Amino acid sequence: MPLSPRNHFGTFGGFLRLAGLIVAGHLAISAAPARASAGEDAAERPDEIVAADRAIDHKDYGKAIHLVTAYLQQNPGDADGLTVLGTAYLDSGDTANAIATLEKSLTKDSGRLETNAELGRAYLMAGNVPAAEARLRHLDRLCFFGCNEERQLKAEIGDYKSKH
Repeated sequence: MPLSPRNHFGTFGGFLRLAGLIVAGHLAISAAPARASAGEDAAERPDEIVAADRAIDHKDYGKAIHLVTAYLQQNPGDADGLTVLGTAYLDSGDTANAIATLEKSLTKDSGRLETNAELGRAYLMAGNVPAAEARLRHLDRLCFFGCNEERQLKAEIGDYKSKH
């Protein structure tokens, strides 16, 4: 029997409905922010994390590290807290602690877009281009139609390669 949409999906219309649901579901996942900035979704995030994000935005990395470290003492497995701490370490220039913290965050939630992008950035700062490219490939799998984190990391890897 020849292959046709009717043979495998009941009707072509059923196939289109299924494809639409898959695309709509993926867009809803891809469009969600990986990490809210200090002003976004603050009601859903702990005060310490919101304050740490604000400190990072103001380049007060020591304050951010202090706030998130205190928060993580009470919530040691919080992936958002670990990502914010890793970002604070990275932006302060502490690449080794950034990589360790971001890797730990991914053990809690490997699908976090921002964490994957930040870890890729950290690997670049450490000169580990293959590891950064591995994070980019992972983001490519997570972001079926592309996402800001993927595009930004791709650009940063391109810039790094052009300078080194």
